[in-house]
Amino acid sequence: MLCAAGLLLPSGAAMAGDLSNRYEITARFDPASGAISADGTFTVVADGDVAEIRLLLNAGVDITAFTFGAGEAARIEPVATFGGEVLEKTQAIIVTPVPPLTRGDTLEMAFSYAGHITTDDIFIGRGVVSPGWTEMTLETLWYPVWLEESLVRSRVTLEVPEAYEVIGPGEATQIAPGRWTLDPGGPVGGRITFAMSDSWVMEARALGGGLSARLYSVVAEPEADEILGTVSAAYSYYAGIFGPPRTDKSTITLLYPNIDPGLVYPNQAYATAGDFIVMNLSNLEVQLDTLNHEIAHLWWSAGQPGTADEFLSESVAEYLAMRRGGAAWGESWLAKRRSTLDAAAAEAEGSILTLDGFGHARQSLLYEKGPSLLWQLQDHIGEAAMDGLFRDAYDRRTETLESFLSLLADREGEQVAGWFREAL
Repeated sequence: MLCAAGLLLPSGAAMAGDLSNRYEITARFDPASGAISADGTFTVVADGDVAEIRLLLNAGVDITAFTFGAGEAARIEPVATFGGEVLEKTQAIIVTPVPPLTRGDTLEMAFSYAGHITTDDIFIGRGVVSPGWTEMTLETLWYPVWLEESLVRSRVTLEVPEAYEVIGPGEATQIAPGRWTLDPGGPVGGRITFAMSDSWVMEARALGGGLSARLYSVVAEPEADEILGTVSAAYSYYAGIFGPPRTDKSTITLLYPNIDPGLVYPNQAYATAGDFIVMNLSNLEVQLDTLNHEIAHLWWSAGQPGTADEFLSESVAEYLAMRRGGAAWGESWLAKRRSTLDAAAAEAEGSILTLDGFGHARQSLLYEKGPSLLWQLQDHIGEAAMDGLFRDAYDRRTETLESFLSLLADREGEQVAGWFREAL
């Protein structure tokens, strides 16, 4: 049911300069059956001109109510498309603000839905729904997701069977038997994510500098010391370049289902809010290399996903991870890794400058071509100049590729910046 209603739009955050979109959700979820129901609000805070808001939601649920501001128009597409690609098992809700939103404007939408989400219903990204281990993560799309959002503030109240423990970015707090609140503690560049189990094993380590790590696995992990040691060493390495990350988090959570519970995309790894890292199920060397990448996101998580600006998140993190790997495992490892990367980058089709969407091109452009070009830039200007460039970009909170290119021109000259732009 779609209907218009006059809703009071909270504008304090926008007036104060906070352009984060905001979610307040209460959800009820049973991992044994996949039954889910939820209600809540989503407040769009425009960071520019917005003529259309395209929300994606898993097709395993039925929308029972969706209300929005008076004068708006909305429709549902039972099979969603994004970036020219058909998204199976995904529905879209398209809201057209009248008049279009401009920077700082807000629009609140209230929603209710119910249905079932099982592992078979997960299409876009990693996830699993099972009695012993559930990940409702990233593009599982268990709530209405606006993929064009940049930063999100969220507070989720989650009701689950009493035997389950819930974790997620920031703080997951049990407020009653079977009832949890999930609060990342601030705006994050990522989706609302959680995992739950009634039987996982947790191992904790102090990492130094007031930081600790917790590793959650299906069974006790024999390589826990090496995994947690890699996290500690990577953190120290990046902090030595950039200083401490802009976070008040004291704990890094690692999620590692070391016995595969039936994951969709088990070799996908990612970080949300920097402090919540989901490990892949590949071999240990690849996992440690990937952890170097994910820890870099504590500093580098800028850039809207699926656009050229994501270069400042994924390409930079991959380049830094390779530098950390070379420092840890030697020049021969780095030379081999660069050779493989450069060969893959040579096959990448298209330009990072025109990236739009989440298809195969995004993977090859951001994770192969982007870091390969950053290494070529280092070959030209040197490691010390790269450190200065990235420290400057980090200190300035650079969030767009164009801003990064302007900074490169200021520091290294128009000729270098022009070459780099052309190579992108």
